[in-house]
Amino acid sequence: MATKTNTASRSEFIRTDSSDPDSKAIFKFDADPSRPGMTQITLPERSTWTPGLHWHEQHVEHFKVVKGRVLISLDGVVKLVTPDDGPQRVERSVIHEFMRADHSKVASEKDSGDVITEEWTDPDDGVKHVFFRNIFSTLEDAGKYWKSWTSLQALYVAAHSDDWVQVVPGRLSWAATHVMYAAVRGVGGMLGLKPWQEEYTPKELRSVAKSLEGRKRSKTE
Repeated sequence: MATKTNTASRSEFIRTDSSDPDSKAIFKFDADPSRPGMTQITLPERSTWTPGLHWHEQHVEHFKVVKGRVLISLDGVVKLVTPDDGPQRVERSVIHEFMRADHSKVASEKDSGDVITEEWTDPDDGVKHVFFRNIFSTLEDAGKYWKSWTSLQALYVAAHSDDWVQVVPGRLSWAATHVMYAAVRGVGGMLGLKPWQEEYTPKELRSVAKSLEGRKRSKTE
């Protein structure tokens, strides 16, 4: 019988896209022990990876470029950010994404070297790391454990972790995502899904993870 991979002690995850060989991002959770809530994200040379347009309703997100150049989109306004620009503040409900500044250029014009960024949230309550660890581990276990349930489980994690994915553009984006997440919470709840897994979540984050289950109950009662 297949079992979930125990990733609770891992401090690094690599995200790739099988449809795009150049899509790669490396996430590290212990890059600076003095800042346990910070996530370091490295986009290797030529990487086309982007998190996609999304927003947060309970957290302000702070984003800093440590090395290289990044394009960040905030409610449709795209700006170039470098280490000289310091931390960027992403307010609640602002639709955003980021990518390497050379994301859309031809190969001969690509920047050299890695792009390194840092991000953290206010409040720094650990929800972001519970989300990252569970969504990445779910995707890694797609073929081994979750199989046809992968997409539903991944959305169930997002729907409880203040990570709102834009599913349609324009004015209907907020309503469309909220309707979709309500359906995901309802169906997933009936099927016994959880927004976090012990195999994916370090002991020090499990109290935070359990609070996500509380949010699930309050939204489905």
